[in-house]
Amino acid sequence: MRCRLSADERALCGAAAMRAGGRGAWICAGSVTCFDTAVSRGAFARAWKRRVDVAVLTDVRGVFGHADTQVRGLRSAGLAGRTAGTKG
Repeated sequence: MRCRLSADERALCGAAAMRAGGRGAWICAGSVTCFDTAVSRGAFARAWKRRVDVAVLTDVRGVFGHADTQVRGLRSAGLAGRTAGTKG
């Protein structure tokens, strides 16, 4: 998942960040653990080449927490990790 910092210091993640220009931070989607590791290693500040406010990172973590919940729901339903079949 791509995350980007907007001109008004808001974090954009997912589809909104893909359409926006500028520097982005790529983090594995649907994993709060991955997000926490990126924060502890300073990945967002390094990717965005600036200091990052804690409030911005808290907002981004909410996006990852929501995606993590969706992935767990798909796994419990037996749908995560499947690929669409092709005719051929």
